[in-house]
Amino acid sequence: MWTKQKRFRYTHSQRCLWWMVGCLLLAGVVLGVGLRLFAEQAHAHPETSFVEDSPGEHYQLAIEQRDWAKVAYWIVVMQFLSVEPVYVWMALIAGIAWLVFLLQAGQVRFRCERPLLLMLLAFIAGIASTWLTHAVIVVQEELYGFGWHDSDLSRGMLYFFTVGLREELCKLIGFMPFVPILLRAPHNRLPMLMVAGAVGLGFAAAENISYYASGFGVALPVRFLTANFFHIAATGLCGYAFCQIFTNHRHGLQDFFTTFAVVVAIHGLYNSLLVLPQLDGFELFATAVYILMCYQFFQVMHQWRSLGSEPISLTANFLFVLSSVVAMVLCLQIAQMGLMEAIRVLSPELLGSVLLVILFIREINEPLQP
Repeated sequence: MWTKQKRFRYTHSQRCLWWMVGCLLLAGVVLGVGLRLFAEQAHAHPETSFVEDSPGEHYQLAIEQRDWAKVAYWIVVMQFLSVEPVYVWMALIAGIAWLVFLLQAGQVRFRCERPLLLMLLAFIAGIASTWLTHAVIVVQEELYGFGWHDSDLSRGMLYFFTVGLREELCKLIGFMPFVPILLRAPHNRLPMLMVAGAVGLGFAAAENISYYASGFGVALPVRFLTANFFHIAATGLCGYAFCQIFTNHRHGLQDFFTTFAVVVAIHGLYNSLLVLPQLDGFELFATAVYILMCYQFFQVMHQWRSLGSEPISLTANFLFVLSSVVAMVLCLQIAQMGLMEAIRVLSPELLGSVLLVILFIREINEPLQP
């Protein structure tokens, strides 16, 4: 009888893994071409008009009337219901794909086990933390007027000092309910990192909906690797450091404030480098900042992760979920715009992701057979 290790030994073979990647991408292309040929009208939807009753107008009116219940309602509507459902599903599928990776990285087995339930609930808490972030935005920008202004200096200050702070603080608040449960096993540090990372993942999944809708899903491959994991790493490190306040009584509080301040600064710098027009040409530094965050997360993960070969390699898990998401994007884009146009539009995004894929495989640091 084969052991589990023998049954899944192909997941430790580089050749088999790249065959798997190729087959998944080819399946996405073939399915997309088929949908394009045999269901050309399937993607045609009558556009919904919100000229008089747009969620944005209702949202602004509710703010002016100080009707906070309606403000909360229209925040949810704008985030989930005012975009086409396909983009909501794309964001959720990409988030669940990363959650599968985190479950194995956190060495959570698929049975009735507390960390599995905690990570699922943490993912939902991360989605809810986006609503808290919107509430902070309302207070900060709409009530006190500290928001977008004409000067470059105010834009830079907004991104560097406020965006990172409010997002990391709201995600950390979303992580708080899980801390007492995690501290029941204070020596089991890996779930602290992974549950906090799942909160960040839920936040990223909800945030990505608007980005996918504005770019017709083209940004999914890059944001799958960048935005999703950036929030995983940022919240994971902050949540892990927060738990250390209670497990390392000597230096825990100091380490937490140091970690939180560094993460907030990195988050603000990363956003500023990507968004501010006066920093055009510095995108390479944003990549360096992202790599630094990834490195710190994997360093903590490997510190507490048990050594030893697993039946299914973590590298195979990562490549499978990544290839499945890219195949989904290929299928949808080819069905909408045709094969050649989809390749032209997606090629820059996919080529730009190659370096990040290499980075992840290197940081997973798993021995593979040829």
